[in-house]
Amino acid sequence: MAKPYGQELTAILLAAGQSRRFGSAKLLHPLADGTPIGLVAAQKLQAVFEQVLVVVNPDTPILTALYQNLGLKVVVNPQAEQGLGSSLAQGIAHSSSSDAWLICLADMPFIQIETFCLIADALTAGAAIAAPSYQAKRGHPVGFAKQFETELLELKQDLGASHLLKRYAEQVLLIPTQDVGILQDIDTPTDLAQLTQLIHPKSTSASLF
Repeated sequence: MAKPYGQELTAILLAAGQSRRFGSAKLLHPLADGTPIGLVAAQKLQAVFEQVLVVVNPDTPILTALYQNLGLKVVVNPQAEQGLGSSLAQGIAHSSSSDAWLICLADMPFIQIETFCLIADALTAGAAIAAPSYQAKRGHPVGFAKQFETELLELKQDLGASHLLKRYAEQVLLIPTQDVGILQDIDTPTDLAQLTQLIHPKSTSASLF
């Protein structure tokens, strides 16, 4: 069965972080239902995008294998320690045939599939840059059209594409949503505990790895 978004649009999932603030392999840590944090967004994206590319760092063979077992294209970024920008540039370089990109973060598992689709729809309709908002706050994922390829390829630092959003603010299509997940990233065990209790008040989370 054909998926809504085909070869022209690539969803890039950035999963190459070092998990320094978390203190352990964050993306392998399970949520309340037992699914590792890093796999949740991947599974949602895979449900609707033909082209899903995951960028990982060289020191996460278990996580890499999990993505590969899903049948996803995995790119290892040997310069992952340089930060988010470096991994994003790697993702763009390995999907240069695309007309647009949806940039997603693996440590944001609570974003709804419908939100991914909203941003993808905006890109396919001709938006230069698109992002969701919740109560007037911009969140993730962020979509970029082909015209920004060169600048995305030049990213090297930990700022990701945030400076591009500022530089081209007048071209950003901000789409209001009711999805608070667009603001909920997991950086520390405290973040995870708080979000887990918010979403599953009676549940607890324990590491499987």
